[in-house]
Amino acid sequence: MTILPLIAILSAADAGQAQTIRDIQASHIDANVPAAADFQPFLRRDLSTYFSKERHLKNVKVEYELLRDAPTQSGASYPKYYIWVRINGGKSPEDRGAARVTAVDRKGFEVTMFASEREIRTNVGALKLVFPAPVCERIGAKLGASK
Repeated sequence: MTILPLIAILSAADAGQAQTIRDIQASHIDANVPAAADFQPFLRRDLSTYFSKERHLKNVKVEYELLRDAPTQSGASYPKYYIWVRINGGKSPEDRGAARVTAVDRKGFEVTMFASEREIRTNVGALKLVFPAPVCERIGAKLGASK
């Protein structure tokens, strides 16, 4: 056997494994991300609930912007979304920031991490431990816009 057919066999095996991983990721996303019609209302509801509890306030108004269009799926974890949040209008650096949320069972979202703008500016390096590099770049752009 020459080296070229062996490379072709190994490449096909790698491609098959990569497709299997993509199929598993897609199944986790399909099983957990709410339907398109429910996505925004569920995310807004769950963000409002989270920040109301965190701030001990009723009726917290939350606006958000996705920092990445699609969910991030790694392993068997819930799909993650990265968002920029403005709480009650985002008037202060404590009322703006980056959050990581997970989509759970097509029923809603769980906030797994929030860093206010003030916290981010104090320790930018810590952000890189939680958020992917392209998301950190988007957060950096947000910080430049809100100076």
